[in-house]
Amino acid sequence: MQLFSHAAIMRLMAFALPIALLIAWVSGCSESTVQTNPNRNQPGVVSVHGSAFDVTLDAATWKSAKITIRQTLVPNGSVAPENSFAFNEPFTSGKIVVTYTDASGKVAKRMEQVRIDNTTRRIFRGDDQVSTVGQLFAGLEIPVTGSNPHLYFYYDYPVLMEVDPADDAYVFEGAISFSNAEPGVVEPEPQDSAKVYKTDSGRTVTTEDDHYPREPDVSDSVAKEQLRRWGLLDSVKQTGKPTDSTNCAGWVFTCGKKWMPDSGDVWKIIKDNGYKEVTDPKPGDIVIYKDAQGRITHIGIVRADGMIESKWGRLGRYLHKPHHVPPGYGKPCYYRSDRKAPDGSTDPEKDRHTLK
Repeated sequence: MQLFSHAAIMRLMAFALPIALLIAWVSGCSESTVQTNPNRNQPGVVSVHGSAFDVTLDAATWKSAKITIRQTLVPNGSVAPENSFAFNEPFTSGKIVVTYTDASGKVAKRMEQVRIDNTTRRIFRGDDQVSTVGQLFAGLEIPVTGSNPHLYFYYDYPVLMEVDPADDAYVFEGAISFSNAEPGVVEPEPQDSAKVYKTDSGRTVTTEDDHYPREPDVSDSVAKEQLRRWGLLDSVKQTGKPTDSTNCAGWVFTCGKKWMPDSGDVWKIIKDNGYKEVTDPKPGDIVIYKDAQGRITHIGIVRADGMIESKWGRLGRYLHKPHHVPPGYGKPCYYRSDRKAPDGSTDPEKDRHTLK
């Protein structure tokens, strides 16, 4: 005798599966792989943290599937090391790929760059907010007679998210991050130029030409909206436009020519280039912000009247008071060096810090 109908069983699975996956993630399942769909394999060589994320949608209803971000910057030491500036970024960037069968019967794919606001957890494609798969892949038509479309998610830092198909077949929750994507789905990132920056003791520091080479720079309107959310829009003066070609450390130590992703390199520079901590900051000193755990979160240059000039991650460069910074930057500490700027420098206060 059948105790439960097929429909009842499907409803029960739809309720139980997300709870089971969420419990597994909270229990620290980053050492194992959790498949969301037993009929699909883990895509390529995606670095799995909590679960493999390959979602199969129905060809007839895929446009209505909702994407909800529950949490960004999910703690996970393997992808978010302590010596990283990542946790002070306003956005988490990623790529979402859909594979499907087109009208000719061939397998096709489309990729969209996305940006998640770490404060509001809203998803953006360019400047447009999206919440469904159909909005994300606007204009895409998938024949209902073909195979069901599959979604692959890749993020630069862990994300706890939910995909809710229109037919309520299941709801997936899991923490995932971007590593090396499935071959043929995401193109390899371009290599940085040959320029190598070193400390005065000859130690090499890590630099990048563009931290997000497949994405456009953040627009001024998006940057201003982020400043407004932080309550800082009227407290800072913009001195440089948003760009992914340099961050705070790259602006200070490479004249704004590179992005320095590893805050651990800042300690190399402090030690090798003769910096000493001071309590009487003067123009030309550097300011280093540290969180409660002593991790470097941000760096800038002291200007006249005690003001600070610094580049805020993907956002612009700003002149601001020491305490007018994004939440999480922590407290400022000041350092001074006797290094001299190169001859002909137009900004000796900053250029004296430039690496070889």
